[in-house]
Amino acid sequence: MTIRRRLTGAALVLAAVALAGCSPAIGGAGQPVPPGDSVQWVSGNAEGNGAEPGTGDLAAAAGSSDRESTKWVQLSVREAGSLAPVVANGAGLTLYRFDKDGSSPSKSSCTGTCAETWPPVLVAPGGRIFLDGLDRSTVGLVQRPDGMLQVTIGGWPVYRYSKDKRDGDTNGQGSGGTWFGIGPDGKKAQDAKKQPGVAIVYDGKSLYGQAQGVYGPGCRDLPRPGTGASIRVLGVPIRIWSGRGCTGDSAGIEGNATDLSEIKFAGRVASIRFADPATQAGRGDSVIVYDDKNFDGDMQGTSGPGCQDLPRPGAGSSMRVKGGEVEVWSGADCTGDHTRVDGEASDLSAIGFDDRIASVKFGVSES
Repeated sequence: MTIRRRLTGAALVLAAVALAGCSPAIGGAGQPVPPGDSVQWVSGNAEGNGAEPGTGDLAAAAGSSDRESTKWVQLSVREAGSLAPVVANGAGLTLYRFDKDGSSPSKSSCTGTCAETWPPVLVAPGGRIFLDGLDRSTVGLVQRPDGMLQVTIGGWPVYRYSKDKRDGDTNGQGSGGTWFGIGPDGKKAQDAKKQPGVAIVYDGKSLYGQAQGVYGPGCRDLPRPGTGASIRVLGVPIRIWSGRGCTGDSAGIEGNATDLSEIKFAGRVASIRFADPATQAGRGDSVIVYDDKNFDGDMQGTSGPGCQDLPRPGAGSSMRVKGGEVEVWSGADCTGDHTRVDGEASDLSAIGFDDRIASVKFGVSES
């Protein structure tokens, strides 16, 4: 088994075909399956939990026997194409939901030739479901008309698309106006560029390892608080918090933060607040400060409103400002020497502020 380094963090998931004639009747066709002992729920990815190579999702992708392919399923949060966050399977294949199904109660209406084009994600009774960044409360099972157990997310039965062949394919997105990639909460996955912010948090540094994702607006708690070592941010800037409900210590981030230990937040992120997209124009609502000139080296970020101290004061040689003009200060709490920066400053020594910025004031008025 392999772990893909793309924006998936860990990437082994689910995509199973049927275990023909072997599934007992549990609650009746089309009925949600009580959690009970019908399957084993496991936090983390398949590889890390000792799943047998060549089985489960990987067997399904290779066209192996039904018995092998339904042994386990992994659900991973990732980015695929323009969609983020979206759930993918162990072969890196995007998973989908169907508008003609039901979510409350769960019901699958894709059978026959439909199920050939859109193979349902199945797991055998007693099989394992690996939750790689998803909240257990959002994942369930429903019994299909043929008696097989199909995985659900947010109540929606989950499928693969037969024309998706490679890691990250999203060829089924929008098909027939009824098929859409599924997000970790069961809602339709959205184009990241059109969303009010997306954050994918990875357990390892450099955007690697098991992943979990949330999207704005407002404050969002992570499904697995206190496990992140790096973050990818799409769209608006964010502020990460050490407590749920956006409480406790905080730090601002825009873009990628490949090592949260640099801002003393490794293993500490519990919730994320997304900036309001309506405030991002003309206010200078976020900055990224780079350790080296020309926007190179390690980086740190912060966002407004008001005065914000940098996590690592005195470590910046270049910076980018999103939105409008800000004031940079040599002392904490916006004290000491200061000057204004608008847009990009590729060499802070040109304005006498190389390795001197300690705090930033947002929302400054024009003069």
